[in-house]
Amino acid sequence: MPKGDVVLASFVIIAVLLAPIGLAYVCDQMRTYTVLEPKFSAANYVARVSWKYKNSTGSALVTDIDYTTDGDDIIVPCLPDVDFSETIAIWILLNGSRIVPKDLWDAGVVKLIAYVEIPNTQSSEVQLWVTGYDADAGKWVTLNELSKTPNATSWTWELDYTTVMLSKYASYDQPNPSGYSLELDLYHIHVGPGDYVLFRAIWYVSSKPYSQSQVEVILAAAGIAMLIGAVFATNAVDIKTIARAVRRR
Repeated sequence: MPKGDVVLASFVIIAVLLAPIGLAYVCDQMRTYTVLEPKFSAANYVARVSWKYKNSTGSALVTDIDYTTDGDDIIVPCLPDVDFSETIAIWILLNGSRIVPKDLWDAGVVKLIAYVEIPNTQSSEVQLWVTGYDADAGKWVTLNELSKTPNATSWTWELDYTTVMLSKYASYDQPNPSGYSLELDLYHIHVGPGDYVLFRAIWYVSSKPYSQSQVEVILAAAGIAMLIGAVFATNAVDIKTIARAVRRR
C-alpha cells in the first residue's frame, strides 16, 4: 500500500477515536452558553418626564418637560427657560398599565444597562434610582440606586440582578392613582435651561441561542460522519498494516 494512503488512513482513524471527546466538550458548551436578549426598553413605556430644579431663591419646583423617543432613546430636546440655579432630578415615569416592577420579576431579567448623554461634562456624582410604587403603603420605594462620577458628557450604568435583588420587584404590581408604577430618576445631573438630555434604559434576560434539539442534531450528524470516515479508513488499511509501516520507519 502506498505510504501516503497509510498516513491518511491512520490520521482518519485517530481523528475518529479522538473526535468524541472534543465533540462532547463543544456540545456541552452549546448547552450552557447564554446571551443577553433585550426584554424591556424604557422608551417603549415612557408616559411622562418631569424636571425638578431649584430657582434663584432656592425653592424646589417641578415641571413636566417635552420629550420624544427614537428607538430605545428617550430624548429631551431642550429644557425650558426658567428661573434656575440647580437641577435636582429628572424623573422618567413609565406607563403603569403596560409595565410594573413585577413584570421584570416574572420575566427573570438579569441585567439593566442605562445610558445618558448631555452637552455638559458631568464632573460630580450623578445617581440613577429605580423606584417602584408600593400600593399597600401608598408611596414610592427605591428598588436600586446606582452612582457614578463619569467626568464625561456620556456614561453608562450596568446593574447585574441577583435573584434576591430582583425578588423585591415581585410585590409591586399596581400603578399609583396617576397610572405610574415604575420610575427611573436621574439625580444631580448637570443640565440646565437650553440643554438636551438623551437617556436609554434596557432590561435584558438571559437566552440560550442553541436548543437541545439543535445539539442533538449536531451530535447525530457528527456520529454519522465519524462512522463513514471509520468505514473508509478501515477499508483502506488495518491496524497491522499501520504497525508494519511504523516499524519499517
